[in-house]
Amino acid sequence: MKNIFLLLLLVASLTGRAQKTDFDIASFKIPGGWKKELKNDLVILNAPENKNNTFCIITVYKSIGGSGEAVSDFQAAWKGLVTDRLSITETPAAEKGEPVNGWSTNTGTAAFSIQGTNAVAMLTTFSGYNKAMSILVITNDPASPQTLDNFFNSIDLKKPAVTKTEPAPASTAGALVTPGSLSDYTFTAPPGWTTAKSTSEITLSGPDKQSTLSLLPMAAGSGNLETDMQSFFWQVFDGFEKDPYNPDHHIITKGVSHQGWNYRKEEMGIRKMVNGNYIHIYGFVMLVQLGNQVAIIAGSFANSGSLLWEITNADWLLFFHSLSFKNYKGTAVNPLQQSLPGKWFTGSYSGILTYTFAANGHYANGAAFSTTREVSAYQLLEKTTSFVGDGTYTLKGNILTLTNADTKKTVVYQLRIYDQFQYGGWTHHIGMLSTPAGGKPYEVTLVIQKE
Repeated sequence: MKNIFLLLLLVASLTGRAQKTDFDIASFKIPGGWKKELKNDLVILNAPENKNNTFCIITVYKSIGGSGEAVSDFQAAWKGLVTDRLSITETPAAEKGEPVNGWSTNTGTAAFSIQGTNAVAMLTTFSGYNKAMSILVITNDPASPQTLDNFFNSIDLKKPAVTKTEPAPASTAGALVTPGSLSDYTFTAPPGWTTAKSTSEITLSGPDKQSTLSLLPMAAGSGNLETDMQSFFWQVFDGFEKDPYNPDHHIITKGVSHQGWNYRKEEMGIRKMVNGNYIHIYGFVMLVQLGNQVAIIAGSFANSGSLLWEITNADWLLFFHSLSFKNYKGTAVNPLQQSLPGKWFTGSYSGILTYTFAANGHYANGAAFSTTREVSAYQLLEKTTSFVGDGTYTLKGNILTLTNADTKKTVVYQLRIYDQFQYGGWTHHIGMLSTPAGGKPYEVTLVIQKE
């Protein structure tokens, strides 16, 4: 009996001493009954479901580089996590809290409405040791304050180890050198853009005053564009870092032009501290492999409404299709001609828009896609009852011309074929850019249909 009594005391003691969860530089106790979801850069804690339809969500974000000033860290986090994501326009004054193991704390709250329900957003930012860590709470539960107090009181933050860093040795791979000339670039500026040339770059400025393209001198390459990108991107955007509050916007596009040069373009949300405040922009770099050299083209734009935003505007595509390089000897066979045959679709497999390009020079789209007979996955049968798809196509360089068999009318596109990485996966695309007379250019984008 005595041993059982001591065992019960031990169990009660261990139950009251809840084990802490470690994440990045923080450790904390998860409230009883709450669900934990762990992702690469954050931890989400959800309160148990209840009959009152109330909710309380705690999101702990991985630490990022700090500004060295606690209020600035809080303001940047508030903009990225609250203003931009929750559309809360109110900017609360940061209330200073008690330091945690040498870390400064600032907290702000704001009321807002979510799906017709009144809720509160509370952001706490811990700053110190050139780092900043944020915790966001969203709740509509009047009973949550006590649980939140217990959670925040359980938080411990580690002090980072102080290490002496030696300067990295100079590397010849990817070093910015200037063996080429700016005159090697040939291009046409998009409508309304202005062009200025200096000894170090060619600059194109958009009429929206928010978009800029820069063509830089050729540089020695390693022969691997992915490796070169890791160096050149941050040389171009010196002093910037990935925007931790816009981590999902990282788009990689790679392909081969009709002239035969390989290219790789990476675009991401980035930020930089200027006069004590962060500026947030989108930046991209495209590298073009030209023998043992690479051409470097950079772009920056302020927001999703800017002219370099491919989803809504064609300015970058117009520039891309006009781009070529003097003294570059193209390939004998057009790479686009080899890659075009296949089944392509947009929307769904049932087909909002579908195209089949056959190796025999015929194409089919729409309803004909489902009725065309085939002799192989990529070849339409010519010996049908007078049916050879919807018409014929020709491809000269990057100019794709479709001729309808019945109406004899032609439609002309500028073609690109590329692979794109976004939201964690790669997809294979064709883009057909149309520039109608008097109309706004637009691109029809389709994805390869796998057999």
